[in-house]
Amino acid sequence: MRRRLTLTVVGLVIGTLLLAGGGALVVASVTARQHAVAQLVGQGEALARNASAVRSRATLRVVGRVLRLDRAVIVVVGPSGRIVATVPRDAPVPGQLVLPATGAPRSGIDGDTAYAVVPAALGVVTGPLPPRDRAAVLLVRRVGALFPDWRFFVVVVAATAAVAAAVAAGLSRRIARPLLAASAVTGRIAAGDLDARLVAAGTPGDELDSLARSINTMATSLQQARRRETELLASVSHDLRTPLTSIRGYAEAIADGVATDPRRAAAIITEQATRLERLVGDLLDLAKVRARRLRLHLEAVELLGVVDQATDTVAPDARRRGVLLTRRSEGAGPSARADADRLAQVLTNLLENAVAHASSTVSVDVGRVAARDRVWVAVLDDGPGIPAVEIDRVFDRFYQVDRGPAARTGGSGLGLSIVAELVAAMGGEIRAESPVSPDPGRPGTRFVLTLPAASPQARGADGAGRPAGGAPAARAPT
Repeated sequence: MRRRLTLTVVGLVIGTLLLAGGGALVVASVTARQHAVAQLVGQGEALARNASAVRSRATLRVVGRVLRLDRAVIVVVGPSGRIVATVPRDAPVPGQLVLPATGAPRSGIDGDTAYAVVPAALGVVTGPLPPRDRAAVLLVRRVGALFPDWRFFVVVVAATAAVAAAVAAGLSRRIARPLLAASAVTGRIAAGDLDARLVAAGTPGDELDSLARSINTMATSLQQARRRETELLASVSHDLRTPLTSIRGYAEAIADGVATDPRRAAAIITEQATRLERLVGDLLDLAKVRARRLRLHLEAVELLGVVDQATDTVAPDARRRGVLLTRRSEGAGPSARADADRLAQVLTNLLENAVAHASSTVSVDVGRVAARDRVWVAVLDDGPGIPAVEIDRVFDRFYQVDRGPAARTGGSGLGLSIVAELVAAMGGEIRAESPVSPDPGRPGTRFVLTLPAASPQARGADGAGRPAGGAPAARAPT
């Protein structure tokens, strides 16, 4: 790359010099020739006027010698307009010169010689000329070739190219050095060294600095992903080992006939198998969503019906924990454009999470944001809340927030990550808010889910722009 960059810069400089310098030489040469011809015509006219005053041959000879000092001679032009008298050998005469019959001056360029022929009235002193012959003053001047300074021009181009090559080489090294460093660091990262970092190069905010920051950000993200992978292996291994140990122990007890209550043992085996099934299902769902292979059937879905379905699913667990489930909505409730089964899965997961951490109450609010053509569902619990430093990580895969004694789920940290992925796949958004209550003992947590409204007809069913039951409108999606 450095060689190509250097050659490109040098080629650009040489090309620019050839175009600009060559064009300047052409213009200067043409201008100089035109100026020389104009000067010759002016001098010839002046000489012709002065020569017409000559009254003797002796004076004419003197005038001729003076004219020859200025590269000028007096010639005789025949009726055809061509020179017919003898011209001195040292006076270069254009070979195809033809003087107009009108007696007007003739001028031009012949090779590298500029010339001008001006008629002169010399018949009185030169003797009788043939009837149709005329006298004229001929002036010539060498103006040189079109590119008289080409050697100097070549030297200038070569010197400039050398300077450009040196500058380009330095510039290419300066550009290539951080790129080579970036290549080395990315190679180390690809080899597994996720601690490798690139020192920022260039001016802050320029392209090289942005490249360095992007590579460092990538390395940090990969490092976090590896850490989460390690956490996943540890968490999944624990979550698999615990139910498998229970299943194996109770199965062996039943097989050996030492189980005092076989029905209770079978119920525990079933419960642990269900736990395993759910963990495996969560892993499969997450893999499908991440691979964009999860098929969704988007249609108009009545939110209240899906909320009731999810509430019925978690109601037995809520009763065991002594948690009261409530639902609030204004009117008949809005419709969302979503996948009914996956939306039920999302709400069930949110409700199970809320019930597991609530102190006494979990409420579900349903509403609509008319200005944005969106509908929303808010799940609120009165538990210990989520620490501010962890609120942004609740949807990370395999991350489990420490919510104190109320954390009784024992899950793998996949539930909320799956929720976020499913909501995004349905075109919605989800966020967590904590605290939501001024009571320091029960700050609570609210998860707010927003989805696109189903249709214009459904959009007119609910005019609520805030949670029902007096909940503050600021908590609703905007």
